[in-house]
Amino acid sequence: MGKLIDILVTGNKDSLDDSEFKDLDHTNSALKSEAKTELKITTVSTKSDMLNVEQAIRSGDALIMEVENLTSGLTKEELLNYLHETVNEVNGDIVQRHSSEFIITPSSITISRSKL
Repeated sequence: MGKLIDILVTGNKDSLDDSEFKDLDHTNSALKSEAKTELKITTVSTKSDMLNVEQAIRSGDALIMEVENLTSGLTKEELLNYLHETVNEVNGDIVQRHSSEFIITPSSITISRSKL
């Protein structure tokens, strides 16, 4: 069974890593150049990562953020407080999807708190 199907059927997301993201439609470059919001996927473990996320939020990007193995004395609570303040300053939205996964959006996108 393919890895994507495995994830969809079993929910085992550990079988797909960053190097395996596949661009399924790279033909519509005109649409990409007109897009006002970019969705970025990131992992945060250091204060430097946290600052990069803040910059992306302030730039109006949407993020799927994984928090892993925090270093440099950074706690998850400190990180989330900092990001929550930043999101509030730009009137964005933030939700926690799993224990270590968060979705952050700019003010032009709200996140539904219910499934389809």
